[in-house]
Amino acid sequence: MFIADLYLGMALISTGDLDAAERSLKQALAVGGSTQARAAHLYLASIYNLRKNYRAAIAELETYLRENPKANNAANIKEAIAKLRAKL
Repeated sequence: MFIADLYLGMALISTGDLDAAERSLKQALAVGGSTQARAAHLYLASIYNLRKNYRAAIAELETYLRENPKANNAANIKEAIAKLRAKL
């Protein structure tokens, strides 16, 4: 069930276990797909940002927007992408 992997990934981020969080979030996407587990892209982006892997963070955010073009938080995501690009 994707929701368990998603919430586990979120919890693992808060404990600082980024490797395990990344695995869990990727599993959530594999099981639930981007339609159901779309929030996983946002959490993966935060992991990559913490690791200073800005290109991967941007890719996750762009994937989120591509798969959810009418997302309520689209403007915020676009702003985050711009800030990450400035770090490249």
